[in-house]
Amino acid sequence: MGVRIDMGQSGYITPRVQALLQFEKWDNIDMSNLKWSGGLTYQKRTRLGPVDFTLGFKEMFKGFNIYGGVGYRF
Repeated sequence: MGVRIDMGQSGYITPRVQALLQFEKWDNIDMSNLKWSGGLTYQKRTRLGPVDFTLGFKEMFKGFNIYGGVGYRF
């Protein structure tokens, strides 16, 4: 889930939170397997398409990650 905030000509900021729950049987849902992450994405429109950079935090790895991309996602 994320909320995209329009920053005018400078681009967009998107704070986001993600959750993943894995289990093997529907009758045995264990919330201790819940994994979550969060992050902040900056995106700008360019001639090559959108360019974005994300600073994220993954609970499972107990650390930060940085990644980026150019172009559209499908």
